[in-house]
Amino acid sequence: MSAAKHGNKASARETLRELLEIDPGNEAALLLAAETAATGKESEHFLSEALRMNPGCAQAMTSLALLRLSPTLAAEKAPDEPGAALGPVLWVCPLCDEGARTKDQIRCPNCGAILAIENLERLQANRGVDEHKLTAALERWKNRATLDPRFETNLNVARILLNLHQSGEALGYLRAACRANPVATGLKMLYDLLERRPVVLAADESPIVRRIISILVGRAGYLALSASDGLEALALLDVWSPHMMFVASEMNRMDGYEVCRAIRHNAHLAEVPLIILFEKDGFFVKVKGAMAGATDYLVKPVEETELMKLMMRYAPGAAAAHA
Repeated sequence: MSAAKHGNKASARETLRELLEIDPGNEAALLLAAETAATGKESEHFLSEALRMNPGCAQAMTSLALLRLSPTLAAEKAPDEPGAALGPVLWVCPLCDEGARTKDQIRCPNCGAILAIENLERLQANRGVDEHKLTAALERWKNRATLDPRFETNLNVARILLNLHQSGEALGYLRAACRANPVATGLKMLYDLLERRPVVLAADESPIVRRIISILVGRAGYLALSASDGLEALALLDVWSPHMMFVASEMNRMDGYEVCRAIRHNAHLAEVPLIILFEKDGFFVKVKGAMAGATDYLVKPVEETELMKLMMRYAPGAAAAHA
């Protein structure tokens, strides 16, 4: 855009506005519109749109982070706008991409994520994580890691997964981050610690149930894996050899009974303790589970005491160490 190059930003803005009306997803136009914007808010809008169109756009990511670190946006807030009197943004969370008015970069006040993942005990004790924000951030960062598999992108995916208590899935991204940055000794120690942990897999259609089990088995010293149905669980068994499994009796694509039967016919996994998750207790469901090869059962909603009893009974190694 010659107008922008020659300093005529007003003319450039008008031309870019017309161009974006015709082609709203034009990345180059969005970046130039952000550069020539009259206000910080406008610039933030164009950069956010550029990232929405291309989550891997490094220029947009960098420019947006710098913009949110500057006092420009805070100065533009109206007095009655929420947060206007709270002062300038001092730091931007690399996960949820929201600004904070604190220099504390250990835990984001917006999404609740712990960023210093080397401290596993702090991660496991963390409360108040905003799952909605982190799930949305996970999708963005996974896309970026696919397009640009650098240290930072893989690290941030691992951070999000660990804060969501999906330690098994985080392991691969941690490995990639360690390979990209061999001097990150703290991450390497974390990776080695997680890799040595025994694996527990939970398969249930409910993300809440999966999260509860993942949190509890993680606190007990296990590496947590989760699957949304039976087919996904069996696919994970091509890579992992779990020490114990929790499978819901009712799942759409493949229910827990079918999973049990498939595993009992696998010579390498035939002895794995299989716990069937039932919606309610009953004689017939117990018999059906036992006939399919289930080791024991657990009634939902999952209670920590009952789950840990089963862990101590069938996979006591790490659970005893953390009791």
